[in-house]
Amino acid sequence: MKRQAILTHIEQFKAKQPVVGLTNISDRERLFRYDVMFSFLASGDPLESINSHRRLFEKYGFKLTDATHLSDLIPLILAEELLKIKAEIGEKTKVHIIFDGASFDGECFCLMFRLVRKWVIHQE
Repeated sequence: MKRQAILTHIEQFKAKQPVVGLTNISDRERLFRYDVMFSFLASGDPLESINSHRRLFEKYGFKLTDATHLSDLIPLILAEELLKIKAEIGEKTKVHIIFDGASFDGECFCLMFRLVRKWVIHQE
């Protein structure tokens, strides 16, 4: 998603609910915090480990808030991912979702789905 679109979504999100980790900072830092949070969610790393990386991020001139405040971004990132998936597969496409049990809730972050377009199976 383009940077300006992300900033627009962040502003709309902030208007609906207060987000401590995004107030009183520049747009550049908002994008940085969004990217950090997105990366940690995509990698499946525990959010608490963001606090361990604080020194590295701040060494290069970025302020980073606590993981608790950054977790306020999860609903925003989820909404953007759902929009991306809807645009990718379309509203009326039927998909098959595979979830192969988990020993604990933390493993539920990744789901795989398959769809068929023009007799070709696509897997996401």
